[in-house]
Amino acid sequence: MAALSWKPFVFGGIASVTAEIGTFPIDLTKTRLQIQGQTSDVAHKQLKYRGMFHAVMTIAREESVKALYSGFVPTNITIVLLVFSCSARGMFIYSIPTILE
Repeated sequence: MAALSWKPFVFGGIASVTAEIGTFPIDLTKTRLQIQGQTSDVAHKQLKYRGMFHAVMTIAREESVKALYSGFVPTNITIVLLVFSCSARGMFIYSIPTILE
C-alpha cells in the first residue's frame, strides 16, 4: 500500500482559504442585501443599497475596505478545524487495512 501523503490536505486547506479570500466580500454583500428592508428590525428597515456593485462601493466608502472582510478570521478558523478533523479521520480510515495486517 502506498505511503500516506500530507500534501493533498495542506494544498486543500490553502485552496479553501484562497477561495474564501475571493468570495468573502461577495457573501457579505449578499447578506447585507438580503437583510435590508426587513420590517421586523428597525435598523434594517430602510433600503440602503441599490444592487451588488452599489453595496460593495458603499461598504468600502463608508466603513472601509476592511469591513468587506469582517468575520473572515472566525470563518477560516472553522475551515482549518474542519479540514483538519476530516483529514485526520480520512487518514485513520485509510490506514485501517494497514493496521489490521
